[in-house]
Amino acid sequence: ASNGSKTQKYTYDLDDAVIHFRCGDIMEMDASRGPLNSGFVPLSVLLRYLRPLAPRSVGIVTTPLVEKCSSKLETRAMDCKHGKQCHDILEV
Repeated sequence: ASNGSKTQKYTYDLDDAVIHFRCGDIMEMDASRGPLNSGFVPLSVLLRYLRPLAPRSVGIVTTPLVEKCSSKLETRAMDCKHGKQCHDILEV
């Protein structure tokens, strides 16, 4: 029996590997608060881990790369503050 709800089916092409790019967090770090225990991972290190897996595709997950926060986006202030810089890093 149907309960009246409609179910929508989505089909996604999933990447074989994904990199979570936490740019706003890294750009917001302040060395005066103590030693920096994280930072951007060099491409050579990413490749060292990805090559043995031989992924057909690698996705990059990040927050929206915007320069100004909007009430329409659920974006943290630090991500908006560094949105242009993070966008430029990913475009290289």
